[in-house]
Amino acid sequence: MNRVLQIIAAPSKKHKLSGVNGPERRASNLISYWKDYGICPVIAYPQRGKLLHNFEVSGVPLIDFEINSKYDFFAIFKCLKIIKNHSIDLVHTQGPASLDLIATLAAKIANIPIVITRPYMIKDDRTFSPFRKIIYQLIDKVTLFFASTIVAVMEAGKIDLINNYKIPEKRVKLIYNGVKLEKFTPRQGEGASNGAKVNIGMAAQFTTVKGWPDFLETLSILIKEGKNIHGVLIGDGPEIDNIKTLSEHLGINDRVEFKGHVENVSAELHDLDIFFFPSYREGLSVAIIEALAMGLPIVASDVGGIKEQVFENENGFVCSVGDIPSYKEKLLRLIDNQELRVAFSKRSRGIAEERFSEERMLKEHVALYKSQL
Repeated sequence: MNRVLQIIAAPSKKHKLSGVNGPERRASNLISYWKDYGICPVIAYPQRGKLLHNFEVSGVPLIDFEINSKYDFFAIFKCLKIIKNHSIDLVHTQGPASLDLIATLAAKIANIPIVITRPYMIKDDRTFSPFRKIIYQLIDKVTLFFASTIVAVMEAGKIDLINNYKIPEKRVKLIYNGVKLEKFTPRQGEGASNGAKVNIGMAAQFTTVKGWPDFLETLSILIKEGKNIHGVLIGDGPEIDNIKTLSEHLGINDRVEFKGHVENVSAELHDLDIFFFPSYREGLSVAIIEALAMGLPIVASDVGGIKEQVFENENGFVCSVGDIPSYKEKLLRLIDNQELRVAFSKRSRGIAEERFSEERMLKEHVALYKSQL
């Protein structure tokens, strides 16, 4: 049985409320299936991570591992020790870029293949200054040069790796994220009728790049115009207190609900009528995939692979980043038209079944691992 070291990062440990990121959720969702396909995963994951229990109960080897900073090169030796002690055949990381670099150097020293999944590229990170982007991209080119295979989670990412990073096409693999569709039971038109209260929600970490202020400000405008809506905010993270303060400042405290981190996101999505996702940075959003699986109409920002998930006037609307007037206009069309919401809902579920099943994602990763071994 092939032994694969999956190194999974948790959100920044600088903050008390760390939230959960997409790679964590993907790894947690797949953990129980690998052995059925001849893969023995060894999980390297911070003990402070919110999904630690999910990995513990799986029974797979679990190692408390985390790099301390972008320059924690001592972590190379920790990686090498894990590789040796657990007879690792292949290493797989899913970012951030600093972790990918550490793991790549360790895998190369150990002379085993490494697969890197890139949820998004450094050039798309709006939290970096232009100078830092240039420096980090130069370093990142070293990482990607030595990687055995780079997995892009969206077509736009694959094109970027080939055209801008000059990675040979044979070393780039497109694998869409996926979810277990059986966990999501679409409402199939059971949502709010015209004039009834419409639940508009979003699920994401509370970080600066997720667009939570845009979410609240757009809802605030709609509420002030007399729309019968209720906001549902799912998740936690370092910015949650600031967002709660903003809801108070906007005077909509009684019209929004903070759910915090939830284990069963499908239960929360089931009560929504519209999924609103004004993020400033994405790869291929797992949150959007879950909304698709639940059969929700979607209004989202044009970042990352959103246009590979939300098709204009088919299952939702895609707006320019930060364009609150456009968000308001598109949400208004859905709020006032139940028939449109139902039509978009059916198409969303269809897109999830066509593109974003967990089974397809799992089998494509298994095939990739075995092609490297």
